[in-house]
Amino acid sequence: MRKLAVFVALSLLALPLAALARPGGPPPAVMKKIMKDIGLTDSQIKQIEELHFKAEREKLDLRHELAKARLDLQQLMNAAQPDQGAIFGQLDRIGAIQVKQKKNRVGLMLQIRKLMTPEQWQKMEVIQAEHRLRQRPDRPDRKARIPRGPDRPERPDAP
Repeated sequence: MRKLAVFVALSLLALPLAALARPGGPPPAVMKKIMKDIGLTDSQIKQIEELHFKAEREKLDLRHELAKARLDLQQLMNAAQPDQGAIFGQLDRIGAIQVKQKKNRVGLMLQIRKLMTPEQWQKMEVIQAEHRLRQRPDRPDRKARIPRGPDRPERPDAP
C-alpha cells in the first residue's frame, strides 16, 4: 500500500494529476487523498486540477504539432534532391516545439510549486526522491538526494 501511495504522490510532482486525465491511472479519490496527506487544501487541489487540465490541453496540441512537423521532415528527407536549408529549418521548427513541450511541463510544475507552502513542497520532494531510489536502484547515476528536514535528520553514515 505504501508503494502505491508513493507512486501516486510522485505523479503529482512529475506529471501533476496526469493520472486523473488518462485511463488506467489511480482514481481521483486516491489522488485527492495523497494531496490531502501532503497537506494541500481543497482550494489548492482545485487550482492544481485547473492548471493540470490547461497544461494537458496544450500538451495535446503540441504533440499533434510535433507529429506533423516530423512528418514534414520525413517528406523533405525523402525528396529526390533533399534541400539542406529546408531540412535544417524543419529541424529548428521541431526543436522549437520540443522546447515548448518542456516549458509546458516545467511551467506546470513551477505553477504548482507556487501554490504550495515550503513544507508541502518538501514533503513532495521527499516522496519523489524515495520513489526514484526504489524505482531504479541499479542506476547509480540516478540516485536521488532525499531532502532533509526536521523529521528527516542527516544520516549518521553520511560523509
